Amino acid sequence: MTVKAGSIRFNTDTTRMEIYNGEAWWEIDIDHASAGRGFFMGGTPTPDRIDFISMDFGGTATDFGNLSTGRFTGGAFASQTRAVYVAGEFAPGAETNLVDYITMSSAGDAKSFGDLIGTRRYTLLAVSNKTRGITGGGGTPTRVNTLDYFTISTQGNSSDFGDLLTAVTSPFSAQSATRAIMSGGTTPSNSTAIEFFTMTSLGNATDFGDLTVARASGGGGSNSTRAVFMGGTVVPSSPNGVDTIDYVEISTTGNAIDFGNTATSKNGADGGCASPNRICQGGGNNPSAISQIDGVRPQTTGNAIDFGDLSAARTYAFGTSNSHGGVSM
Repeated sequence: MTVKAGSIRFNTDTTRMEIYNGEAWWEIDIDHASAGRGFFMGGTPTPDRIDFISMDFGGTATDFGNLSTGRFTGGAFASQTRAVYVAGEFAPGAETNLVDYITMSSAGDAKSFGDLIGTRRYTLLAVSNKTRGITGGGGTPTRVNTLDYFTISTQGNSSDFGDLLTAVTSPFSAQSATRAIMSGGTTPSNSTAIEFFTMTSLGNATDFGDLTVARASGGGGSNSTRAVFMGGTVVPSSPNGVDTIDYVEISTTGNAIDFGNTATSKNGADGGCASPNRICQGGGNNPSAISQIDGVRPQTTGNAIDFGDLSAARTYAFGTSNSHGGVSM
């Protein structure tokens, strides 16, 4: 019998409800009422675009609105109600410190939030504990190790938080409710380093461990306990991207462990969004812009499946969600 997309079943092995997305059965996040929305913001060649997917069901992303000014290679974080997009580039070499926000429950264009204080930056990390949003690293175009924070509920400019151990561009990032993880990136060579800091207390990052493969410009996220890092670029051996997925347990320290592989090798797929049962990575290059969204279940290990598509193929879009354990920039 052919199973139709949207079919629902009860899995007696896991005692969970599941929905079929046309490719595989995915667990429905009943414990959290709804896994919420995952957002993909900016990117090239459509730098003002904002679209979203259901973190329960995936599928083709829906148009939400536009950024105040089109750009790419920024960072995004969120609370349960508000998503914030920080800095980026209008064009290669044209960095900005603009900060926009949207109210995630209502479609519409982004509004001005404030400014990232100091040098204008691109390819920076972004994380949040749903109250405080933190950005770090990035290029000016000189690499920096600065960490800055915003109070998500209050519009305004950033404040100094501390410093990363290393100046870095294009890192992965994810978080739990208290701890932020930064991994990989370019320093200027591809890095394996993983660092962490506690988001509730101002201060500097500390060494955590190493990735399985040195790389940059990938996507990742967490379910609040496990951080997953997907894809990325290994220069010069794999400029079009790799399919590596690895993970760490956020509450401990140590080296990353192999998780599986992405559905497609790609770089510039910085759009990561997450819920308790989903981590997704959207868009990227291989070698031109693609629209595919890959998805994994963070509780297990295994290869990613095709979870849907962006509304338009693009690279260097940045992701976040209103149900995240963590998101990557």
